[in-house]
Amino acid sequence: MNWLSHLHLAARTSHARIGGLLPDLLSKSTLEALPPEFQPSIRQHHLIDAFTDAHPVFRRSRSRLSPAIRRYSGVLIDLFYDHFLTLQWDRLGSQPLGEMLSTFNSDVESLRESLPVEAFRELNRIRHGGWLGSYGDSEGLRFALERIGHRFRRPTDLTPALDDLTSCHSELEADFMEFYPQL
Repeated sequence: MNWLSHLHLAARTSHARIGGLLPDLLSKSTLEALPPEFQPSIRQHHLIDAFTDAHPVFRRSRSRLSPAIRRYSGVLIDLFYDHFLTLQWDRLGSQPLGEMLSTFNSDVESLRESLPVEAFRELNRIRHGGWLGSYGDSEGLRFALERIGHRFRRPTDLTPALDDLTSCHSELEADFMEFYPQL
């Protein structure tokens, strides 16, 4: 998932940072029932996803993956773009990555009472597992791919996608660096 990107692009408020992740964790009806402070970032999340999915550079990145895993290419490129965001953080981030992740961790706790139980539970797993900061290395990516693969109706082993990331690393990174400033 492109959670790190959503967090990075969010307005600098607790509700915006956390709200930007909620569409991947909650149903539409649950999202609509959340307090109004979350709604702008929920809309932003959907706009980011729509822009990304329609963008020619993102589609080019998807086409770089082997046919065997291309069915999952959208999810995989989202994750790989978070990988490149981590690697390029010093150029693209407005604050140190560790500082932003620390703020995210505090936000989760401070908004605990405003969040549905299932969202708090998942956000807690994200923060305690250090998931957002782990996308920069291969073991973190492997773990993310395993988690994502288990979320499908039919669990799927996505870890072979790491071979595609390795073989197309420079091309995918160039795609990311072309795409992300536009986002």
